[in-house]
Amino acid sequence: MQKIKNISRLTVIMLIIGIAISFPQKIKAAEKKVYETLKDSKTYYYNLDQKGKKESIKVTSLSKEYEENHQIYHDWNVTVTVNRKAIYNKKFERHRSDSPVKVMVTDVDKQDKQMELLIIEGDSMYLDWVADIKHIYYYQYKTGKVKRKQDLATIVKKGIPNIYNLHGMKKNAFLATNGNKEIYTKLCLKIPNFDYVHLKLKLALKNGKFVRPSAREYALVDGMIMFTMKRNLTAYTKAGGKEKAFTIKKGEAVGPCRIYFSKNKKIYLKVKDKNGKTGYIDPQKASVAEQDGTNHV
Repeated sequence: MQKIKNISRLTVIMLIIGIAISFPQKIKAAEKKVYETLKDSKTYYYNLDQKGKKESIKVTSLSKEYEENHQIYHDWNVTVTVNRKAIYNKKFERHRSDSPVKVMVTDVDKQDKQMELLIIEGDSMYLDWVADIKHIYYYQYKTGKVKRKQDLATIVKKGIPNIYNLHGMKKNAFLATNGNKEIYTKLCLKIPNFDYVHLKLKLALKNGKFVRPSAREYALVDGMIMFTMKRNLTAYTKAGGKEKAFTIKKGEAVGPCRIYFSKNKKIYLKVKDKNGKTGYIDPQKASVAEQDGTNHV
């Protein structure tokens, strides 16, 4: 009887271990299906409209290298096909050695039974996370036809001042989504007296089109850089407000943690000092002596 009990306990323990090992693997598999960057010259199969057979997708990038004034350039010809029919073909002259186009398949809304095909154009695409993205063309496959619906880069940039570049989210994933109706990208902004800051911006997918949720304030990402003041500066409790939060004294350092855009496109930064005190400042009124690093690479 004791032997049977021991066997039962062992069985339960092994079952628990098995679940613990397999659970992360299942999560990774699910995440992979939410978005994927396609490799060049490889045929992929996705059921884009969740009907019938899977569609074949292929990216072909051809380049011609040449030298001009002791500089090496590349001319590129990039083609994207769906079911062997070209939906995108574009030439790029005097470009870098990396392809100026990346293609992603995403499933931003896991409930709408529709996947998205995104064709991304830009510079420094081989650097992935610092890619300077110019366009994000959103294509939808439906009833056997492919239609370009939007340029997401235009939607992301609309109404936001001081944009330096639109970056990729992370290595080999220029955009990211959790499959819950939202897709994310990153903006790089040049702020007066405060170098570069990065903010994560989301778009929501509604009825087959992407929209940008209304928001005036965003959290900054990629770490908080500290800036030392050359003279005293007042931080306020609200962006553009008059109620004093605290004084940043000459020689003290603060780091931007959030950014606020007013209706007239004026920028305010929410800053934090080493003791955790926070307040909003007008960056144009700051006199910065030095900074500890940079967000822009």
